[in-house]
Amino acid sequence: MSDDETQQLSGTRRTQLANERTFLAWTRSGLGALAAGIAIARILPNLHVAEAWPYEVLGIGFCLLGMAFVWLGVWRLRRVARAQREHEYAPISSRVAIAIGIYAGVLALLTIVVVIADP
Repeated sequence: MSDDETQQLSGTRRTQLANERTFLAWTRSGLGALAAGIAIARILPNLHVAEAWPYEVLGIGFCLLGMAFVWLGVWRLRRVARAQREHEYAPISSRVAIAIGIYAGVLALLTIVVVIADP
């Protein structure tokens, strides 16, 4: 095997491992959001003498975000792997990034509202 082939194989391996680490980061983020959703929806209402529904709505929102992160992680893993096989680059769609940012921002604002409104 020539030095060029060895370097190319090494670069391919690094890219594959980076893709796997990115997938794991998406999965960790998803699991974190799911855990936050469960805690917000099921634990926080039991700690306060307040209406449970705002916490349940927030919890469901965080669980949906977690599910989206896990799904997007799988989608990105496959898309980047396919692009790598075809010697192409697969950037994340700006629409996807903006949608995640907006959704997470809305959840953050709703969380602030619930925290401020909690007696």
